[in-house]
Amino acid sequence: VSVFAERQPIAVKSLDLTAGFEELFEDDTPLEANGWQIANDAQYRILAGVLTFSDTVFAVSKGPELHDLEFAVNFRIAETSSTAGDFGLSLAQAGNEIFRIAVDREAMTLAVSGETRRGFPLPENVELAQYHQLRIIKRGAQSLLFRRSMSRRVFDCEQRGPPCCVEPRAES
Repeated sequence: VSVFAERQPIAVKSLDLTAGFEELFEDDTPLEANGWQIANDAQYRILAGVLTFSDTVFAVSKGPELHDLEFAVNFRIAETSSTAGDFGLSLAQAGNEIFRIAVDREAMTLAVSGETRRGFPLPENVELAQYHQLRIIKRGAQSLLFRRSMSRRVFDCEQRGPPCCVEPRAES
């Protein structure tokens, strides 16, 4: 599992992974000390309970491959002057990305990709400078379920890996 940003500085409030794991950034302990892997030695900082990074491409990942998992991230954009780039969550199997959910700033869509890529318009009044939550729930061979408000859409992840469940929601 990984959190990523491409051409878009973001701030992350917390990371939550199954098996009782939660990363709250309560001190300045390096992410690597807690088992996270930082792609390309990208620069980041932890300050006042928030992980921030602004490199052109940033990815932080953790863990063994799990058959079932739940992964949630509370994040917001850290810079509002640009509308380029995207950020979100991805799942990998044997080092290959099998599923991604991303907020595409330029298109103002939630892009979901597995075997195919689909984009869904973000709500007109969404404020990306406020914290929002993206969540992936992977349960064996179940299909992917995307929820926004009361709508539901079903997707299949790449055939190599079990499908996933995704639920983005605003933090109250």
